Amino acid sequence: MNTQLMRIFDEYLGSLNTTFMWDEQECTEYTLADAELTKFRDWLHRRATTEPKPRQPITLNMPIHGIQVTLIPAAHGMAGSITSNLGDDSGTLYSDDYYYDARADMVEAMILEHARAGVDILDHRYVQGVQDAVQAMR
Repeated sequence: MNTQLMRIFDEYLGSLNTTFMWDEQECTEYTLADAELTKFRDWLHRRATTEPKPRQPITLNMPIHGIQVTLIPAAHGMAGSITSNLGDDSGTLYSDDYYYDARADMVEAMILEHARAGVDILDHRYVQGVQDAVQAMR
């Protein structure tokens, strides 16, 4: 019996609240009665359908200002981050235009929250709206 299958079978036996010990060297086969095999298959099916699937990050690249949004599926919604070349991002009063940078941060935050909420930020109308907002900031 391979190691992964033994681990899964050990997990199953543990779910039955029974004590069962075996030595991997000595025990290479364990036969289940038909009724027990049915229970084991049902348990495997429940385990397979309830285990969380690995979630891959989603990257959205807007065609303006180098805006890139990365969304990471989380247990309750989406987490994410945003990068762009809109502002200075130093966050200091000594940047070229502190107030412009603050407005750029606000636009970035709005885009990120819209993406997290499921708004299609790549739609040409949305992109145009962001472009108009950036033009109005200048």
